[in-house]
Amino acid sequence: MGRKTLRLAFLFIFIMGCQVGELETTSKESVPETYDFKTDDGMVNIVLINNAGHDQEYINTFESAVKNGYQKIKDGIAELDTYSEVVITFTDKPGDQTYVTGMTIRIDRDHDIDDFGEYLILELVSALVKNYYYKDGGDFFTTGLAYYLYENDEGNLYWEDFTWHQTMLGYLKSSEVEYYPLTDLFGTNVFAEINFDGDLFPMEIVEAVSFTSFLIENYGYENFLKIYNQEEVHLLIQEVYKKTLKQLEQEWLDYIEQQQLPYIEDIS
Repeated sequence: MGRKTLRLAFLFIFIMGCQVGELETTSKESVPETYDFKTDDGMVNIVLINNAGHDQEYINTFESAVKNGYQKIKDGIAELDTYSEVVITFTDKPGDQTYVTGMTIRIDRDHDIDDFGEYLILELVSALVKNYYYKDGGDFFTTGLAYYLYENDEGNLYWEDFTWHQTMLGYLKSSEVEYYPLTDLFGTNVFAEINFDGDLFPMEIVEAVSFTSFLIENYGYENFLKIYNQEEVHLLIQEVYKKTLKQLEQEWLDYIEQQQLPYIEDIS
């Protein structure tokens, strides 16, 4: 065999080796468009729809965040009616707002991977816990429960030095925030229409979290579960708590007035 033929043979082997290496690298980095896994207890199947084309490292980090978030809320939702599957879609458009509908979570393509630990618990509670919007409570208690479970584990998501009750007090003292009677918030999907573009966190959510926390802290989680996602909540509240909603609302507002703000008069 001549030298020219040998050079060509070596060149061919070298090129093929590079191509095989490229194929192996591509195979390792590629992520299927649909990827699913189960929570560590095997109770919930998580389906990821990767329309954003995230790489495997991103998906692995997100999977760990989901599992960790689920572990943190597991005890809190154990006795609630939950879905056995949650679908999480990474959108292919930048700037899409993250939101939950039913058991589906949609996440912006450019969502910062470091934020998952903060917000995922809220989204998971909303997606996992069956929320029957036609019932009297609307999405009031689901929203309240999601933030309550987060605060128990991490503290207030928006003002780390404030509890939600102190946040509520600050809002009540502020001239810039309007208070909504609970009867205006029950039985509606008002939270789906909330505008998050303002400087202040929406009063509707602050009320939901503070009132939910008040019921759980002062009357027990077991009683709260008796009214959660039930029909005729107004009547059920009176049966469970032996007080009307109006009486409980006033008791809650009196409780809020007893709180002490950490270091400022109001948070507006």
